[in-house]
Amino acid sequence: MENEEKKSDKGLVDKFIDFLFSNDERKWLILIFLLGLILRFVIASNNYPVADEMVHGSHAIGVSKIAPLGTMTQGPIWFYITDYAYRIFGVHLFSGRIMSLLFGSLSIIVIYLLSSLFFSRKTSLISSFLFAISPYHLFWTRIYMDESLGFFVFLA
Repeated sequence: MENEEKKSDKGLVDKFIDFLFSNDERKWLILIFLLGLILRFVIASNNYPVADEMVHGSHAIGVSKIAPLGTMTQGPIWFYITDYAYRIFGVHLFSGRIMSLLFGSLSIIVIYLLSSLFFSRKTSLISSFLFAISPYHLFWTRIYMDESLGFFVFLA
């Protein structure tokens, strides 16, 4: 009875310290996710515009009001989510990249979950870490329009 009262009396800082010094893999996954998110944010915010995003980025403006079932150039899901990003953040270069940044970062967690089905937890952490710092994925997350598609394929 006294142990339960002591556990319930712990504050947020105490719970965080207990979590930090535990053997729980979630803390490493959270740190890997934050590292990947920060790297993707730095790259997406400090890069020059690329031809594809200048062409297709302007096509995404207002596409949710038109509601086409498909486009001739790219997958329609990118146009829809980018249009919503434009509505929330305004029309500029970073808001066109923010959804790719978000789905690229969420792919780190999905890679961990997917690889944990087939391999050990340590292998899953290593694979998610390598995916988080992969220069190839960092480069394509900044401009690639089908990053959301990749996320949903991994998730499926």
